[in-house]
Amino acid sequence: YKFQTEGDGTLTGTFTFGGVTFTATEDVHVDVDFTNVRGLMTVPVFSTDVLRISLLGGISYYDFNVTVTGATSGTGSLSAPVPLPLLGVLGQAKFGPVLIELEVSGLTANYGDFDISYLDLKASVGFQFLKIVAVRAGYRMVSINGTIEGYDVDGILDGFFVGASLN
Repeated sequence: YKFQTEGDGTLTGTFTFGGVTFTATEDVHVDVDFTNVRGLMTVPVFSTDVLRISLLGGISYYDFNVTVTGATSGTGSLSAPVPLPLLGVLGQAKFGPVLIELEVSGLTANYGDFDISYLDLKASVGFQFLKIVAVRAGYRMVSINGTIEGYDVDGILDGFFVGASLN
């Protein structure tokens, strides 16, 4: 998925970001843009005709881009590719072509300039056809908390989604 937001505000304290020092009471404009791509493998641990429970393992790759533009200080930006290893569990129930899925994945990692706690929850209902193609709608919540290159990151992105997959 891709997420982008922007906003304006007035600083309450002085800080340095992207090599630029922004001063207290300065008006700033902030752009936040990130892209997430996940690659996961599943290993079934329990399977019947209706229910399957699998362990998940893989990588969730984030590309963060943040730009702060001050009215007097100029523009500072930070780009940080963040590959996060994931472990999790996937529960799937299948009633004919109808799929019900619940996925919980995440990890706490500390390496280099990154100290991250990451949690990704997803629940969906969908339809499978052509044996390997599925379409689904559901709800997803992603929580990221920690430090990336010295900056505190604390956010939750959640909402409804529609999608398709090859299984």
